Amino acid sequence: MRIVNLHFAGSPNVGDLNSPPGRYLDLGTVMDIAAASEAEVTIYGGGSMAEAALAHLAGRRGLKIAWGIGYTERGRLARHRDPDYSAFDLAGSRDFGGAVRWVPCASCLSPLFDQAYPVTREVAFYGHRLLSPMPGQNSLNNDCLDMAQVLAHLGSGETVVTSSYHGVYWATLLGRKVVALPYGSKFFALKHQPTFADRYEGQPGRSYPEALAECREANFRFGHDVADFIAHRRIS
Repeated sequence: MRIVNLHFAGSPNVGDLNSPPGRYLDLGTVMDIAAASEAEVTIYGGGSMAEAALAHLAGRRGLKIAWGIGYTERGRLARHRDPDYSAFDLAGSRDFGGAVRWVPCASCLSPLFDQAYPVTREVAFYGHRLLSPMPGQNSLNNDCLDMAQVLAHLGSGETVVTSSYHGVYWATLLGRKVVALPYGSKFFALKHQPTFADRYEGQPGRSYPEALAECREANFRFGHDVADFIAHRRIS
């Protein structure tokens, strides 16, 4: 059986590159959505790719699964309306509280989160490459494509101030206090909500010590259900 994991492989965004579940679980071939060929099972995983996935799957054969994909409206600083996931045979979204099951970004399964990151500064700044630069010399942007370097940077701060979705998500998984400078609706669909601000002026961040275990468990449960679903459909 041919299984492909599709994501934005050519993205200059470290979050997109490390989002497909096939990087961490035995789920077939990981490949770019633009280069995908036909497969018996197509898994769309990672990033704000709900619209791209829905357009891509039209007319495709086989099972179509959404794994932790999301949606956003740029400029909307409130929760968005979820897209229609009914075209998928099985769907899980990183957006919490919507019409389909919550399955956060599979990047939480990376073994990099099992490492210790010493806190060496009060605040670490982490920005989105398309927005205004973050202040200070201790800043990094999401066009740094080395996830290990990014996590070391996020982990170095007692508080993380970020305009990046994965900056919020990964800093939360590391147990750091997080202040988010949002630019779109996807930030407001996170289960573990950070402190939101238009600009950072020393606001206290929010942390969730349970987030890593909770996000991993949600992915493992979904992976188990995906395997059962595929096996059942093969039999039937």
